[in-house]
Amino acid sequence: MSPRLVAGRLTSVALVGGVAALALSGCGGRSGPALGAPPVMDTGVPASSGTPDACRLITTDEVARVLGEHSPDQATYTVTASTGRDGACTYAWTANGGGDEFTVNQFPASSYVAQPGVEPRQISGIGDQAFEEVGSYYARVGDQMVNVVNLQEGEGSDEDLLRVAANRLS
Repeated sequence: MSPRLVAGRLTSVALVGGVAALALSGCGGRSGPALGAPPVMDTGVPASSGTPDACRLITTDEVARVLGEHSPDQATYTVTASTGRDGACTYAWTANGGGDEFTVNQFPASSYVAQPGVEPRQISGIGDQAFEEVGSYYARVGDQMVNVVNLQEGEGSDEDLLRVAANRLS
């Protein structure tokens, strides 16, 4: 899948996911795939040649550590990662009998498409530029971008994991 299609799909999915998250916000616990996460084919097949494997940007141990640090009850997290054909990495986690997943993508900065009508919230100190749009976190490092989509677990964990990924891009 081309990086432009990935970025376009992220924009569409984030908009739909944001609306769905608002509609379902009073429904209680979550199960299944994270709302707004782009679909990833978990085939066990590495990303096609030439497509960056986003799983190399954050280790499962780093995800578990960051989630545990930002957990109100200091839960212990078990994390797995799988790479889709498009190079996106889906991290699935469990803790205290619950679990969820989130996605990390890497793509050329030139293929980023801003969401119409959304003013991004700037984040300082990560990469060359970092910002959040409707629960999706982006960092640009040189001509590449990394995107953490739909983590929603522990205040500040999105930004900490975005920082880890951006540092690996440098």
